[in-house]
Order: sequence, then C-alpha cells, then structure tokens
Amino acid sequence: MSRPSKAILSLDRQTGEELGSINLVDEYGADIIMALIQVRDDTLVITAIQAPRSEDPEAIRDYTPGSILLFNAQTLELRTRTDPFDFRGNLVITPDDMYVPAAAAVEDNASLYRVDVATGALSEPINGVSARWDMTLSASGNVLMATGDPSTVAFFDLDTGELLDTVELGITNMETPFGQPVQMWGTNPIVITGLGEVYVIEDEKGD
Repeated sequence: MSRPSKAILSLDRQTGEELGSINLVDEYGADIIMALIQVRDDTLVITAIQAPRSEDPEAIRDYTPGSILLFNAQTLELRTRTDPFDFRGNLVITPDDMYVPAAAAVEDNASLYRVDVATGALSEPINGVSARWDMTLSASGNVLMATGDPSTVAFFDLDTGELLDTVELGITNMETPFGQPVQMWGTNPIVITGLGEVYVIEDEKGD
C-alpha cells in the first residue's frame, strides 16, 4: 500500500519562510497525527499512530503501535521516542509531564501513564483507574481527573501523579453524544452522562 509523505513545517513567524521540516511518514512511520503541542520554547510533542500495513479489512481496526515523539522545537531534532502504544483517549500535558491513557495492545485494558516531557521516560501504569475502552482526562488547577471502569472518576495530583480520591457514580454510561463524558471547570468537576444526569463533585471526600 502506498503512503503519501506527511511533514511538519517550521515557519518564520514574520515572513512565513520555511525554516525546517519533519518528515513523519518516511522517517518515523507516523501516518496519523493525534496531537502536535509545543509545551516549552524548546520542546515539541507529537503523538502519532501507524495505519494498518495490511489490506485485510480486519486490520483497519488495529492502529498500534502509537508513538510519542519529542523534538527540539528549535532544531527539529528528535530527542526521544516512546512506543508502542494503543492510545485510548485524550492527553493532558503540563510543562514537565504528559498523562497518556493507553494500552500495551489492542486487546488490553487501558491504563494511565505518565511521561517525562524532558526525557520521554515512561512510568508504570498509575494505580487508581483503568478502562476497557477509552478514558477521558481533564485537568484544573493541580488536579487531574480521569474516567474509568466501572463508572469510576479518579482524581490525581497533577505534579506527582499521586492518587487523591476515587468516586463510584453507580452508572453504566458516561458517554454523551459529543464524546466528552467528564470535564472540569474551576475546582469542581462536572460529570454529564448520556442519560441526562449531571453530577457535581465538590467536597474533599468526593461526594
């Protein structure tokens, strides 16, 4: 199967002149870009996945491995690469760390991982939350919130990854038509379910 080239371009902010490029497909096998985020003046984070290399229709469901690529934002040189992954939801990135919901393989459950932005070092799965399918991450202040199974909302210290609390909602469907079952605003997380319920978790015990 032929694959078109795909590149990230670095352009001069004033003139639009091309300063450099990263050929993601040919050099890194990155077919589908999931996120492109500059987290520091000198650090560019790209998460990407490989498209199936088979014409078998069953292979279309298999998008592993996924990769986390950290580049020097000024020189576009690759610093570190972490793979393989099966990404299972959105990322939350701070200047120092990146929280990634992922599984080691398509058939595995999703776990929450912490990646050091400076080195690309990957933590062991963080205890306190897991999911059969996707997780939704959200952050506010110094708190990271993640959804898991069964109907679990877990709260973590955003700086350390330490588990602060978990809440069992007692519902079986936290999906909405927009695909974002949980979002934090201010200090209180708002949980919206596909059945129309809205939960506000607002005290220290997570009630």
